[in-house]
Amino acid sequence: AGAPGLHSPEQIAAWQKITAGVHAENGHIAVQLWHTGRISHSSLQPGGAAPVAPSALSAGTRTSLRDENGHAIRVDTSMPRALETAEIPG
Repeated sequence: AGAPGLHSPEQIAAWQKITAGVHAENGHIAVQLWHTGRISHSSLQPGGAAPVAPSALSAGTRTSLRDENGHAIRVDTSMPRALETAEIPG
């Protein structure tokens, strides 16, 4: 919650304005993907599953969610589960 996204038509339109401004000044811009891993929350995962991380160790920190009114709130991160070797393609 509160992090810039690039997955809805509205977000894409907003980023196009920013990208055009950067290009107008002969600048370069790129998208950086972010996998939250152990910093995620189970309420954001399919079926409420535990977030996936390299190991089942808590981050011991907080993350941002949205409450029923759409306001950003801070909550404890969920306990992740370790990624299994069989889940890695190839």
